[in-house]
Amino acid sequence: MAEPTVKVRTGRLIGNEGDGYVEFLGVPYARAPIGPAAFEAPEPLPGSDEAIDCRRYGAAAHRRGPGGGLIPEPAPSGDNPLNLNVWTPSPGPAHLPVFVWIHGGGFTGGSNASPWYHGGNFARRGVVAVGINYRLGPEGWLDLGDGNANRGLWDQITALRWIQENIAALGGDPARVTIGGQSAGATSCLALLAGTPARGLFRATAAQSSGGMIPAGPDEARRMAEHYAAALGVGLDPAALAGVAADRRAAVEPDYLPSSAGRRPAWEGVDGASAFGHETLTWRPTIDGRVVEDDAYRRAASGFVNGEALLVGCTSEEFNSALAPASTAMSEAEVVAAMRTLGLDDSGVAAYLRLGRERGSLAWGIAQAYTDWRFRIPAGVMAAASAGSGTAVYRYEFRFASRALGPGVAQARHSSDIPFVWDNLTAAGVAEGVGTDAPQNLADQMHRAWVRFIEGDEPWPRYEPTTPRTMIFDAGSALGDPGATLATWWGASQGSARSPQPAETT
Repeated sequence: MAEPTVKVRTGRLIGNEGDGYVEFLGVPYARAPIGPAAFEAPEPLPGSDEAIDCRRYGAAAHRRGPGGGLIPEPAPSGDNPLNLNVWTPSPGPAHLPVFVWIHGGGFTGGSNASPWYHGGNFARRGVVAVGINYRLGPEGWLDLGDGNANRGLWDQITALRWIQENIAALGGDPARVTIGGQSAGATSCLALLAGTPARGLFRATAAQSSGGMIPAGPDEARRMAEHYAAALGVGLDPAALAGVAADRRAAVEPDYLPSSAGRRPAWEGVDGASAFGHETLTWRPTIDGRVVEDDAYRRAASGFVNGEALLVGCTSEEFNSALAPASTAMSEAEVVAAMRTLGLDDSGVAAYLRLGRERGSLAWGIAQAYTDWRFRIPAGVMAAASAGSGTAVYRYEFRFASRALGPGVAQARHSSDIPFVWDNLTAAGVAEGVGTDAPQNLADQMHRAWVRFIEGDEPWPRYEPTTPRTMIFDAGSALGDPGATLATWWGASQGSARSPQPAETT
């Protein structure tokens, strides 16, 4: 049987026939950012009749080796990481809703080739699923001034423009595009949601565990760029940086990862040192006045530029498994001091100390405080601010606690909700990362909810400022209060300029 072929503006795509779907893998959406183009804005592809083999995953910009995190992240080699995958139930004019996934990985890792992001099940349910790659590390996020910043976001915008031009030929409706992502991918989604250049490219956003990331300010971004260029022995110039051999750039980059990646970073001027010695991410979006005009949390309060609906949430114990072991050697005085760096008052400190004692470890209390400060509270702030400005908001918290970390250790940790959303519980790495006890009925429920949201329906009752209903996903899911104990301490941490003051205390 002949391979499925679809003509789009940029070429003739040759794909694979799947079980209930057709897939086109590694589809280029922009010219390869190689040579002098490594630190330049993405360049769209010209029109073409050329046949393009889309039967295998394309190159990834992934920086870390496979197995560096919970999610399996294959990193196919090749010259052009600016590619996307499409899973469609029906190539041709079917006018189906489209879900565009932006992978996470701390802006240094990740790949659209992960088996957790296989879109076959979305396609079987009538959704055209798209997974994009984009530039990572300094090529994607080093701010070079003069309008040359946030190349990773411009890559994503270029992919969204390709989708607008070509998705109809692949069964999708360009007027029914939802963007979604997790961790750094969710942070990218919120930046796109708040930025003018992405206007008209999507109608809804699903942000999983964005982490309340603060974009770098211009001064900080400039100091960072100068420091990195000096480490390479060149000037702060795109051509000069691109002229440094790729393997030499790669050798320098680990010095710019957070200490949680196993090394003390050479650069410690990033937003100050955050709690517990875990620095904020070096490579991340920059407020450049073009694509990132302001912090997304502040922008939400006055009404987003893009989209009409927002699904937002996190897991209940995002980074506890990483932070609790690192905090076990701390004395109670050190724990209290670290909690105060988050802006906690006396009652807040007491509440988390009590939580730690209930779990048999003060380290657990500080880990939960950090998870709440970094993930759960920002989800509530984003939900309240967006709902208050008229956006249709659906908030969730993923609370299913797997035992993948070992006997007696049950947590709903960072990334563990992904295979449920994608209904990929049998994918490689899920049993090791999420556990063998993952209930299929929970995956059915979450996947169905995301499909409804992508279709433009209500996945569950809206979150309103006066009725802050949140869907708690667990073995027995229900609407409720996520119980983020201490949202009232958010205002005390405004030195981080992270968000507007929340209107509610969930």
